Amino acid sequence: MQTSFSMMPGLQKMESWILNNPWLGYWIRLADKGQVQQLTWIQDKFAYGFTAKLNKQKNTVTMDMVAKLGRSIVVRQDGGDYRAVSRIDGVDSYIEKIFIHATGKGVSTKVNYIELYGKAVNNGIDQYERFSP
Repeated sequence: MQTSFSMMPGLQKMESWILNNPWLGYWIRLADKGQVQQLTWIQDKFAYGFTAKLNKQKNTVTMDMVAKLGRSIVVRQDGGDYRAVSRIDGVDSYIEKIFIHATGKGVSTKVNYIELYGKAVNNGIDQYERFSP
């Protein structure tokens, strides 16, 4: 299975962004013809969800994934939109997709590896990194 995350569009302020849970985590069930399935409450709170902290002075939100990406994701304003930025293979990049490969079920779930996809902030070049947590 693949776990993916999307940013909710249309939020005007960071406070609203945090209060409205702007990220969507979901499974893409590759073995079941790519069907999308929402994360369960337990998966969201203990494995694939995010914690978020608002920094009003910088007008940013720092997000940390429960699955321990080993790096933070900072959501900041870019023009009229908010974008998620993190380091991918050592380069500050706009996050486009996070893929988590996991096996097992329930408490015996094991994250085998995480893949980050994005575009470099400074030049738009595609970025990719695969690592084990």
